[in-house]
Amino acid sequence: MNERQMIDGLISKDERAFSTLYHTYHPLIYYVILQMLQQKEDAREVTQDVFLTIYQKIETYRGGNFKFWILQIAKNAARNFLSRVASKEKKIIKDDDYVFNLASKDYSIGGTYDDLLEHFPNETVDIIIYKAVFEFSFDHIAQLLNMNKTYVFRTYQNALPTLKAILKGE
Repeated sequence: MNERQMIDGLISKDERAFSTLYHTYHPLIYYVILQMLQQKEDAREVTQDVFLTIYQKIETYRGGNFKFWILQIAKNAARNFLSRVASKEKKIIKDDDYVFNLASKDYSIGGTYDDLLEHFPNETVDIIIYKAVFEFSFDHIAQLLNMNKTYVFRTYQNALPTLKAILKGE
């Protein structure tokens, strides 16, 4: 199937055309996104989103270099992902400030280590301690615990509301 047949097939929502698109361009799109995101799990997720976007938006393709068009979609998707992560990290920073301010009032982080263990799994407690007490970056924590940075970030983010409640004494 040549490129024009593939595009026509995509417009008519032909599964064979989508399969051709995927097998032809997946390695290139994944590589470009991975170079931008530097995280394999995130790159896989965004790559899948790119193929879904191409499939849904194929009618907007107006000719020209098809590879350039899909690479623009891939780059935009990666940039959007990075923007969402940066936005979430800004919120985390605000929450961190809140947690640090409350914790500094009594020089503890919500009581003893055992108190934290009552509310969180060990792995989450480790992430909280590394972030809130030692002020390590999510990258550093991920390396120390041999975990994915996104997982560390999301675990910490999900723990913050409970941690705030513990610090408030609720």
